[in-house]
Amino acid sequence: MQIANHSSQEITQMQQIKKVLSKATTNQDINQIIKSLNPQENTPELKNPQDVKSQLLLQIWQLEKNTNNQTQLVQNNTHKELIRNSLK
Repeated sequence: MQIANHSSQEITQMQQIKKVLSKATTNQDINQIIKSLNPQENTPELKNPQDVKSQLLLQIWQLEKNTNNQTQLVQNNTHKELIRNSLK
């Protein structure tokens, strides 16, 4: 259950970032978002913010997919283990 909750939190964070990135239309918007994601670093201006935006959205989509798959795998394994233990 903890894994599902943690995964849900991660996915929610990814969806929030995806939503903000999707709304960014200008290079200035994208640069501002990138800077806000890592405020401790002195982020240089991006040469091609639209490409970076596309790459980030793709990576977020892949992370969401991987997180969902891992969560499902853990839940399936936990379910199998519970069944095995109940049959002993």
